[in-house]
Amino acid sequence: MTLSRRFLRPLIGLGLAAVVLGCGSTTNNDQGVSFLNLGFFGVDEDGQCGDSGITGANFALGSAAQSLNVCVGLQNNLSGQFIQSNRATISYFIPGAATQPPTTVVPLAAILGPGSDGASTTLPDGVNNPSQVIAGITLVTTDLWNYLVLNERNLPNFPYTMLATVTVSGITSAGDRLDTNSMDIGISVSAR
Repeated sequence: MTLSRRFLRPLIGLGLAAVVLGCGSTTNNDQGVSFLNLGFFGVDEDGQCGDSGITGANFALGSAAQSLNVCVGLQNNLSGQFIQSNRATISYFIPGAATQPPTTVVPLAAILGPGSDGASTTLPDGVNNPSQVIAGITLVTTDLWNYLVLNERNLPNFPYTMLATVTVSGITSAGDRLDTNSMDIGISVSAR
């Protein structure tokens, strides 16, 4: 009897873990087919998103600004459903660094209308949002700035390149969570 109880408890635990891990409503969008990250766009002098694409950005640790903002283009390809984006997950990689910066999550609020015209929509009456938007995100947060300053001895000599990988997450009107494809942007980090 004690032998069977000893094996029964782990089996019950594994069964409960399988049930809990199987719950949720995340939908697979690995290739960015339904919810697409189009890439990065610059910010003008007024802090508004521009319409010119960028592949890199510059950031000076010694400047007064302790953050770096860029814009990201998003596209909804779902027919009849809107997507409300709510966050961007950013991971960082610095070639040659002894330690790597931690991944961060920043807010990114935008509503993308349905991807096809003429289809019925789940948007409220009178709301007509485009299926493509360009929205601002903080690519280098003040927490990351602090990390870079405090860990300077573990990082390469200035200037160095930091690669940021961005994935945006949002909720469809059907209640499914979608993550975009990941996009990379290089950040040239200098002392001043």
